[in-house]
Amino acid sequence: MKNLILLSTAIGAALLAVGCGPSGKESTPPASADTNAAAKPTETKPAGATSETTSNPTPAAEVKAVVTGATASAPESVKPVAEQAAQAATNPAAVTDSVKAAAGQAAPAAGDAASQFLSLAQSQPDKVLASIGEDLAPKLKSLANSLAGQPAAKSQVDSTLKSLVSGDSAATIEAVTTLAQAKLTPEQTDLAKQARDLAAAYVVQKDLASLEGVQGEVATVVSSLRKGEVSTALPALSGIASKAKLTPAQKNLVSAIAEKYAPAGLKQTGDALQQGLKSIPDLGK
Repeated sequence: MKNLILLSTAIGAALLAVGCGPSGKESTPPASADTNAAAKPTETKPAGATSETTSNPTPAAEVKAVVTGATASAPESVKPVAEQAAQAATNPAAVTDSVKAAAGQAAPAAGDAASQFLSLAQSQPDKVLASIGEDLAPKLKSLANSLAGQPAAKSQVDSTLKSLVSGDSAATIEAVTTLAQAKLTPEQTDLAKQARDLAAAYVVQKDLASLEGVQGEVATVVSSLRKGEVSTALPALSGIASKAKLTPAQKNLVSAIAEKYAPAGLKQTGDALQQGLKSIPDLGK
């Protein structure tokens, strides 16, 4: 990250140096040949004399040196842009749109994780899953933006998105339910609860929709969670646990939802569902 910040700063300086010239000021058109001749007589130099040159580097050359140094340790993804920036320090013709956009490449745009999840969801062949993802991604992005001054809560949004992208359903439920229990504003709390229920609907559809003999129950759970009707989802979830052959990961998911989503009035139902799951042998054992 330090290299990226240095690179972004050096690129900005390079563009400034190119636009302003070595002196740091806007250059003015040279006086006409006649004016120069009148103002200063031509000097004659002894035979064999050579022109004196200064060894002091120009501002543009210094910028080029900084950019070139940063390039050596920069990530491969930005090295081509850095090389163009180094050329731009002394050659205005080398400035390209890629160079001008380098600062944007150095700092990731806000909401990239939500955009990544949205792209993943939209690529799913399961249209129901894609639809849930399209509803969930903007809510998580809005939450992340509103929680900029609350790092603890924002970290739960980040964890939720990371888990969704990686396909870790149990971690998704853990992160999103922790987020919904955080101290938030009324608006944030409402948005967090919507995200919690949609996240559960997403992982249930992803992990359980292919189970044989319980498609109706799965559809009821997903539909109910999308509407925020947890009390309707739990009985259907219990039906899935009692009828389907679940893998350990699927059992953990059903158990996590029963534990964390059951409202106070249905706590007994959630506890009974968890006890029932413990008595079911794991698939393949």
